Amino acid sequence: STLPDIRLVTEVIVNYGLATLELVIYALIVAFIVGIPLGLVAAAMRDRAPDAVLRVSAILFYATPVLYPFEFVPEQFRELLAINPLTPLFAQARVWIIDPGAPSAVDVVGGWEGLILPALIFAAACVLGVWKFRREAPRVAEEL
Repeated sequence: STLPDIRLVTEVIVNYGLATLELVIYALIVAFIVGIPLGLVAAAMRDRAPDAVLRVSAILFYATPVLYPFEFVPEQFRELLAINPLTPLFAQARVWIIDPGAPSAVDVVGGWEGLILPALIFAAACVLGVWKFRREAPRVAEEL
């Protein structure tokens, strides 16, 4: 892709450097406010349901195209990325919030039938979570 205009790097840094630094600071604050408590929960409940949920969530978020368009993903990995249950959600959010011309969730997964597998994975994760919670619920109070 090409830049919309040609400017000196120093000019861009001077114009947008402070705003970028401000965003970095806010992102770090949010990361600490969210990350430290979740890390403590995962450490305190190691190898139990909350830890597993946090691990799977982290993997899904790392594998979800949030900051980069789906089109930037190499062709050989797009099919694998399309089964991630979060990919269609973020693709559609990108259309609604950032770029109305971006590919929609249906376009990203290759049609309406492409939404079936991510939906099944999401549903299976929910069912598994409810099953695990109901199985472990009687013992939770004892372990606390």
